[in-house]
Amino acid sequence: DEVLGMKLKPVLENMLAHPWPEVESTGDNHKIIEDFAFAGLPYFVFISPDGKIISRDFRKAFDKAQEVMKSEFDD
Repeated sequence: DEVLGMKLKPVLENMLAHPWPEVESTGDNHKIIEDFAFAGLPYFVFISPDGKIISRDFRKAFDKAQEVMKSEFDD
């Protein structure tokens, strides 16, 4: 199946096998949630390698990640 020209299965497989860290809301990790002003869990944040928040919303983060990937890897 496809949505907007994207095959869903590879996208889902990549998201489930994500290389990014997950942060729990307990203990010392609670400070991270406060620092980034998370409204609830799960919460998606697209953070650049230098620590800059690029997007705080899943749809916006996904769109921005797709834009970055296209600009970096498309011919």
